[in-house]
Amino acid sequence: MFDFWEYAVGIGVVALIVVLCWAGYKDQQAWDAFKIEHHCIVTARKAPHTVTAVTTNGDVAIGTTMPRVTYHCDDGVDYTREELQ
Repeated sequence: MFDFWEYAVGIGVVALIVVLCWAGYKDQQAWDAFKIEHHCIVTARKAPHTVTAVTTNGDVAIGTTMPRVTYHCDDGVDYTREELQ
């Protein structure tokens, strides 16, 4: 027999993932509208690269950074955002 809390935690995790995906989608929509409204142009691109670090317990950690794009907009500000694939 399944425990109520197992279901509750599972549903909570799924709900959190859905909310985070939705928030990222809405943020991207807002940025796309901002880019058009403020005539933003791409001024630089930074390719992803591998990062190596040593953790506090001595293990080696390896990861990568996200590709980044820098835009210059007509409000005089440069914006750097992670590029979504």
